[in-house]
Formats: sequence, C-alpha cells, structure tokens
Amino acid sequence: MPITARSWRDGNMKPCGSGLIARLDAIRCPVVCGEVWCMVACSWRGSMSTEAKLPVAIPVAIVSAVTAVTACRNICLLAGTPVDTPDGAVPIERLQPGHSVWAWSVAEGRRVVRTVTELHIGAADAWLVWRIEGGVTLSLTGEHPVWAPASRSWRPAHSLAVGDVVWVVDSKGQGHPRTIESISKHQASNTPVFNLAVETDENYLAGGVLVHNKSPVWKDSGAWDSGITIEDNLPPTVAITTPAAGTLLPADAAIVVEATIDDAEDGPGGLSVACESSRDGVLAVADPAVDADGRWRGTVALSEGVHELSVTVTDSGGLRTSASVSVEVEAPGE
Repeated sequence: MPITARSWRDGNMKPCGSGLIARLDAIRCPVVCGEVWCMVACSWRGSMSTEAKLPVAIPVAIVSAVTAVTACRNICLLAGTPVDTPDGAVPIERLQPGHSVWAWSVAEGRRVVRTVTELHIGAADAWLVWRIEGGVTLSLTGEHPVWAPASRSWRPAHSLAVGDVVWVVDSKGQGHPRTIESISKHQASNTPVFNLAVETDENYLAGGVLVHNKSPVWKDSGAWDSGITIEDNLPPTVAITTPAAGTLLPADAAIVVEATIDDAEDGPGGLSVACESSRDGVLAVADPAVDADGRWRGTVALSEGVHELSVTVTDSGGLRTSASVSVEVEAPGE
C-alpha cells in the first residue's frame, strides 16, 4: 500500500520532511509525522481509499478499501468522551468502523443499536464544557449539533445557554429532557477531538446526551486530490417564536408566524420554508421573508378551532426539520 503525505501548517500544503515515519501492514497504516500536521492519503491497488488530517501524537487506523478515518473540523467531542454502546460506555477515540453504538430514533422515540461507519479526527483550539442536570458532563466544540427537545431540532452547542434543555437517555434506554446547569469555555491549541459517522439515524449518545454525527466539510487550496466525498448531512434548525404555544387567536384575522431558522452548510438564505396546520393542511404564506440573522416571518389564515401549527425548513440537500406549536382560533363573534 503506497503512501503519500503532505504537512498542514498555517493553511498551506507542503511535502512532509524527513520526519515522516510510516509503518504499514495489510489492514492498517498508522502514520506519525514530524510536522505539526500531516495530510495522509493511502491508496489500495491504485485507487484512492481515504485521506485524513491527523494530529501528530495519534496513530490512526485507516482500513483499506473503505473510508474509515476522515477529518472533523469544529464539530467534534473531546478525547475521553464516553459513547454509549450495548457493551457499556467506550471513549470515543477507541471506536472504529463496525462497532455498535446506541443511537436514538427521533421518529420512533426510542433507543436503537446502530453501526459506526467512520471515525472523524481533528483538533480544536476552543471548546465548551457543559454540566447537565443529573450529573452529566459533556465536552464539545461550539458547532457540534445537539438535539434540543423544546424545538425538536438540532442546535449547535454554542447557541444553547444555561437553562436550555437537551435530551439525555439513561442506562435503561429512557429519554429525558435535562437542563444545562453550567457552561464553561476552554482553550488550548491543537486539542485532539473526535466525531463518529453512524448509519441510519446519524446520531449517537455521548455520555447519554443525544448528539448528531457530521460529515466533514473539507476545503483547501486545491493542491490536494481529495478522496473524500463531501455530503450535506446536517439538517437545518427551526424554532417558532410567534405565536406562542397555547395562544388564543382572533377569528378572521391575518396571523403572523415567526421563526428562527439556520443551516450550517446553506445559511438561512439557502433554505425553503413551508407552513402547515393539522386542521387546514398546507397553508398559503403571504409576504414570507427571512433576514440575514435567520429570522423568518410570514402571514397565514387559519379556520376556527385548535391547530397544530408547524413550520418545516428544507435545505439544499433535501434535509428537513420541523417545529410546531398548538394554537386555537376563536369562533367568529366570540
């Protein structure tokens, strides 16, 4: 298995120096580089198998014929973070493709066993440490998506504050909303961080906390022939701000619906938004608008009665997220 490597320093690609040491066998190609970073590509029988941006001190298994290790940037957990598996908690850095982990089926509302398909490795200069109700601690980078049950959406960690609620699954597989009790910020250059790609539900439980997996978004100067297929697999986020749940709305009035929307890949301007009522079906939205900060606004008409009013956001990759509130429209003349 021939190997080529280039170092990554200050955003520039250049050949590794003589400090490159590679030991290869039939399945693994651990690499240690004398530079701060090495970009490593392994080929198998002439075709690109994988490439990864590797921290100096971490030898990484790259399984031939499949992409097993890729780089995570900004969307990762720190080394030592326990990931829930059917065999107990395992530090995230010890998991490999083929291992089973516990995930959460949002559609079915239950814990499920899923298979790890990739291990993502990178480095971060800053991260957050959450202390969560029930004694749970989680260390993660600010962009890592976490399930927010209040809005039924994935939210980047930096957008959540003390008092916000996340989803925690206990050892018996029961899910519970739990409050973030404290958040501290930490900094240290080139801190190793990790993420997983997980089949089907594309999430996993980190110390019981429901977090999303994330394919890396890799950009460079074009000096490297990438062997990684980049896909959008992070759904958009949405939270309805107006009307509030339980609001009694006047009859025959134009009803203003407002929501905050965002997407890590597309940004708020690249999203399509639809509004629907459990009573009236898909609603015609008058004068829809979204600003640069992701505040969406539109006007709808609702019939008399109780409605589950939902806003659904779809990104350019076809991924969608919905949020809903229950409201009531009073009868004419009341």
